[in-house]
Amino acid sequence: YGTSYVADVSVSGEFAFREIPAGEYAVLAKSDGEYVYWGASNASSDSSVNVFFSEPSFDSVLVDDFEVESGTNRFHALTGASWWFTSADSLSRVDPSLPAKAYVRSSESFLESRSAHFSFTVDSSAGAFALCGFDIGVSQWQDSTTSYDMSKTDSVTFYIRGSGHIVMQFTGFDEDGNIGRWDFEFDIPSAMEWTRVSVPPKGNEDWEKIKSRMRTVTFLSTEDTDLWLDQIVFHGVSAQDLFRDLLLR
Repeated sequence: YGTSYVADVSVSGEFAFREIPAGEYAVLAKSDGEYVYWGASNASSDSSVNVFFSEPSFDSVLVDDFEVESGTNRFHALTGASWWFTSADSLSRVDPSLPAKAYVRSSESFLESRSAHFSFTVDSSAGAFALCGFDIGVSQWQDSTTSYDMSKTDSVTFYIRGSGHIVMQFTGFDEDGNIGRWDFEFDIPSAMEWTRVSVPPKGNEDWEKIKSRMRTVTFLSTEDTDLWLDQIVFHGVSAQDLFRDLLLR
């Protein structure tokens, strides 16, 4: 994506890009007049890199599994952004404040893979908060108009463990261009066991107003919280749906 590098695919599904500069690349295949996103790969300038791409899903999107310690979700190579971020009021804090430092592989991680681990220390006064979250694509601080279409999404799932009360916030634009938000609140189920949480947004009035113009997803708390996250998936939508404007260029 964003380059002139092209490779033919063999009947066995193999292809190769040769002598390309080092860096991270989004790999696309053209099908029926549009580009299909297959995934991302890092290229080295002085060695070969072999990558296996699974066939793209057209009814779900794995947004992040935290296996790449970049501080972005899995679509950074396509969007050039998709950053994770943290924030807190002046009396509260998030540890670590730099999201890339929150990626941990340990016996406490999900299936001993790399997971995200944040600790929120929140002042007890009214209005205090701490949060972490990610831009689906371009940050709202970089671009005031770009948004992403989650209108086909029937649920958002993720694995979580820790302690505390979470307000999961989906933020986007309404049809008049105003910022809107839908909140889904829950208590983290277990400090010891990883639990799969499913968030069903369809039908909620606030969600319906912003679902086709989404910007960010955040995990916020107004109390001390220990938060572990992994395997964030949008269901019912595809990468083609989310990033159609990019893929049609």
